[in-house]
Amino acid sequence: MISNLITAKPEELRHFLEEAAGISKYKERRRETELRMKRTRENLERLYDIREELDRQLQKLEKQAADAETFKSLQAQKRQKQAELAYIRRQKIQAKKDALDERVRQEEVQLEASYSQRRESETALEAVKVEMHGFQDDFYEKQKVFYQVGTEITQCEEAQKHQERRKASLNAEKNQIQEALSYLQGHEGEDIERKSYYEEQLERDEPELEILEGRIEATQERLEMAQDAYKEWQFQWQKYVQESSASREASQVAQAKIIQFEKSVTRLDQQQQHLRENLEALDNSEDVAKAEALRITQAQTEEQISLVETELDQLREKLKLNQEARDQQGQSLSQYRAALDQAQGRYDSLLEMQKRILKPADNAQEEWLRQTGLDASKPLATYLDVQRDWQSAVEKLFGPLLTGLVADGDQFEACFLHQSPQSNYVLKTFAFEQANTDVNPEIQLQKLTDVIQLKAPLILPAWVQGVYLAQNTAEASHARVHLKPHESILMPDGSWSGYGWCLMGQGDERPGLLVVQQDLDDLSTSIDALQEQVAQVQEVISELKYTADEMKTQEVEREMQLQELLKKLGHDGKALSAIEAKAEQILLQKQRMEADLRQNQTQLESELNHLQQCRGEQEDAVQIMAEYEDKRRELEDSQEELQQAVTMNQDSLAQDQDRARLLAESIRFASTSIEGIDRQLDRVASQSQHHQDRLAQLEKDLAEAEAEQVNIDNLPLLLEKRKAAEDEMTKAKDLLEHHQSLQSKYEKNKSQAQDAIDKLRTALEGLRIQVQAQQSDLEHIQHELNEFDVTLDQLELAVPEHAEENHWRRAIADLERKVQGLGAINLAAVEEFQTQKERKVYMDEQYADLENALFTLEEAIEKIDQETRERFSTTFNQINEGMGELFPRLFGGGQAKLELVGDDILTAGVAIMARPPGKKNTSIHMLSGGEKALTAISLVFAIFQLNPSPFCMLDEVDAPLDDANVGRYADMVKHMSEKVQFIYISHNKIAMEKADQLMGVTMQEPGVSRLVSVDIGEASKMAAM
Repeated sequence: MISNLITAKPEELRHFLEEAAGISKYKERRRETELRMKRTRENLERLYDIREELDRQLQKLEKQAADAETFKSLQAQKRQKQAELAYIRRQKIQAKKDALDERVRQEEVQLEASYSQRRESETALEAVKVEMHGFQDDFYEKQKVFYQVGTEITQCEEAQKHQERRKASLNAEKNQIQEALSYLQGHEGEDIERKSYYEEQLERDEPELEILEGRIEATQERLEMAQDAYKEWQFQWQKYVQESSASREASQVAQAKIIQFEKSVTRLDQQQQHLRENLEALDNSEDVAKAEALRITQAQTEEQISLVETELDQLREKLKLNQEARDQQGQSLSQYRAALDQAQGRYDSLLEMQKRILKPADNAQEEWLRQTGLDASKPLATYLDVQRDWQSAVEKLFGPLLTGLVADGDQFEACFLHQSPQSNYVLKTFAFEQANTDVNPEIQLQKLTDVIQLKAPLILPAWVQGVYLAQNTAEASHARVHLKPHESILMPDGSWSGYGWCLMGQGDERPGLLVVQQDLDDLSTSIDALQEQVAQVQEVISELKYTADEMKTQEVEREMQLQELLKKLGHDGKALSAIEAKAEQILLQKQRMEADLRQNQTQLESELNHLQQCRGEQEDAVQIMAEYEDKRRELEDSQEELQQAVTMNQDSLAQDQDRARLLAESIRFASTSIEGIDRQLDRVASQSQHHQDRLAQLEKDLAEAEAEQVNIDNLPLLLEKRKAAEDEMTKAKDLLEHHQSLQSKYEKNKSQAQDAIDKLRTALEGLRIQVQAQQSDLEHIQHELNEFDVTLDQLELAVPEHAEENHWRRAIADLERKVQGLGAINLAAVEEFQTQKERKVYMDEQYADLENALFTLEEAIEKIDQETRERFSTTFNQINEGMGELFPRLFGGGQAKLELVGDDILTAGVAIMARPPGKKNTSIHMLSGGEKALTAISLVFAIFQLNPSPFCMLDEVDAPLDDANVGRYADMVKHMSEKVQFIYISHNKIAMEKADQLMGVTMQEPGVSRLVSVDIGEASKMAAM
């Protein structure tokens, strides 16, 4: 907090004063109020737009509503006219329907007569059909005989024609076979001639082929010998080429190596010179000095980080303990609140029970209480405090008297002026004197007045003084014989007995007024105690939270400091790593260059040796190449002779092989042809034998056909039989045709009758359709009349007897023109107008409410600003005065004050102006480190004087102070510790001397720390002893 005060800007420093003044809640309330004002203004703007739009809509809807009313009136008149027109149409349609019903009856009579005529024709037709069936069977029998005779005649004629067709077919097949035999015999001679030709060719070609095969074998042997000789030459030539090529390649390789080694020697010499120059240029003495300085800085930073981390761990441990304490207090608060809620609920329940018991019976009783002024009076039960054991007995003893109201003198007298609707007990304060009764010396019992305590100056009735209390029946029986007439005995169960009388207890278990009142008093005490405990716990939680906030602020500061140190450590580490990497790189470069230099020297010497060796190898290869040149000329001379021998033998062999191949093909073709001709001759012989066999069979069939004779002697007899059958069939046919004409006649009569019936039925159907159409029209009109919601009797009275339909149609057309003249109608305009009108009234009320709310909010803002100004100004002045008193005590003189930066006290920042002894007045930012710390401490202590807290923790606040300032600082802490407990962390011995308790951490063995605390007072006593 000290460092925050030192570095705080004016607007940030103002927050500390606002917290001290306790106006943060005002700022929050002001912000919420401004948000509400903003939303209220937005709502006003929206409502204004809505109201304007509603005004425009209402103007339109008012005219639309008037048009809608006119439209409804015209529509009602139109519906009446339409209903009357429908009634007129109904009467006309009903008349048409009655006429059509009469025509239907006439047509039905004619249809019945046509049905009778058709039945007569059907009877005659059935009789003719029965007779005709016999004649028809006779005709079919005779027709069958006629057709049988005709069939026999036809069969005879067909047999004769079949014999002629068979003879012609056999002769045709015979001619075809004879022609085929002639064709086969002609081709057989040609095949024999071809077979002889091919046999001669075979005899000529086969010997020649044998001679060629022997010559080919000899030529192949000579060719193989020539090829072997040429292969031997090729082997010698290849051997020469390989050996000469190896010598030539050796010479070329040696030459190339010579060139390469010469270049390598030149390159290595240049590299050696360059490496020596670079090695001399490398120097890192400056980087070594920088690295050493960075290592020292890193060690210091790491030490600071360790200290900050230790402080952070301590702060976090304290925060953890604080959180545990808050959680514990929170649990206690929850328990207290639960107990408080339970007690409050029980209290409210009992209070409600008491109200129900004491509530007036009816409105008349309540009015009587108001007239007498007793409506605010309390019952007697609330003034009595009875011991718990005797509450039930006293409840039964007093009975209704407990609900009696306690009144003063005026109220008591008013009871006699107003008649009560029911019996009531009213007790007057100091209304009667306590009975002057003496104590009965014969009765050693406690009196009722001993267990009753009055909560107000109220005197009980006199008879109460004579009531004794007995714990059991035995005590009561023993004392009852000594009772005086005005004395009595009461037992815990409510039994009450006196001189010659006894009232037994009734055992009512329900809680009475005294029990309820006692529970209410106890609960009220418990509620007050619980509320006080809740307030105390809340105060402790608030203090713990404030302490936690302070520690969190310190934690954030330490974390920021730790981050800065870590950042600095990282930056230094990177710089050191870069320098070390650079130094290591230079070292590696030196080592690498020295190694390269040594390697370069070794490689140079090796290359020079290789160069000398290659030059010797080149000279040897040139000498060998000269020797191989003579051998090449000898091989070239023998190559042409060997090639000619191989070529000549190859050509001769090719010619003989071609001729042998042609002869082999010719022999193979001739052999194949001979085999084919033999197969063809065998096939021709087989076909010729087959044709000769078939020809002999045909000759036999023709002889059989000539021998067969068809028997046709009975053909004339059959012709005569067919003539007789034809005459019989003609007679039966005539009789059948006669009866068929009669059938046609009766069928025609039936058809005419049916046509008449069909026409009548069609006409009747048409009439019925018309009747049905009229009936449908009537039903449709009746449906229209039902929709118009009028009865026929009403329409009969409204429509004249001879009304014209056109007159009503013109009236309806006039009404429709009037409706059309109104234009587009909004039928919902009437309801919508009323709805929008109600909405407009509601919006006007809302607008007025919002204006009032806005005015209230503006007043609240002014009130908040006024309270904020007053509290901030008061706090500012008090802290300024405190700082003015504390600053000289810390500095040994000088002065300091707070100044407002800005004109408006609500937004002005706060600056700290200080003038240490011997210096000019200046801002805290212009002071030295120690002066800044002391100035901030004076401000903190001034705030603590205004708002003391249970304890204050100061973490090395004296670090930047010299010994004199540390002494004054420690004295100030000592002085203020009378009101505030201080816990401060310090490494300064002067500050430690002023402390009452010292706490430190020691480590007796590595890794094990222990907290050590010392009470200075106790230590002084021990030292004195």
